[in-house]
Amino acid sequence: MPVPARRSRPWTDHRLAVEGMAWKYRTGATWRDVPERFGKWNSIYKRFARWAEDGTWDKLLTEVQKQSDRVGKLDWVLSIDFNKLKQWRGIAMRSDKTARAYRAAIVLAATLIWIKTDLVRAG
Repeated sequence: MPVPARRSRPWTDHRLAVEGMAWKYRTGATWRDVPERFGKWNSIYKRFARWAEDGTWDKLLTEVQKQSDRVGKLDWVLSIDFNKLKQWRGIAMRSDKTARAYRAAIVLAATLIWIKTDLVRAG
C-alpha cells in the first residue's frame, strides 16, 4: 500500500478506508453518505481517487493473484462475472463520472471478491 509523503498528515488506517470505499460501492450511496466510522468521507474519496490515478488498485489485484499462485491456489478458470459485480450497487448504477473511477471500483470489487473466494476455498 502507498505511504503518505513526509509533508502530509498521517493517513488513517488503510483497512478502514478500503472498507469505507467498499461500503460506498456495495450500497450505491454517495461519498458524503459514507459512515463516519470509516473516517472522513472526503479523505476516503481522495484516497480512492489518488489510488485510481496512480495504479494502486491494479497493483493490489496483481499482488493478490501472485499470492494465490505462490501457494498453488490460483485458478485462472475463476472468473469474476458481471453478475457478481452487479451486486455492488454503486457499480451497477454507474454513479461515478469518470472512466478511471469506474474502472478502479471494478478492480476494487474484483480484488475483494477474489480474496473472499480464496478464503472460502482455503476454509
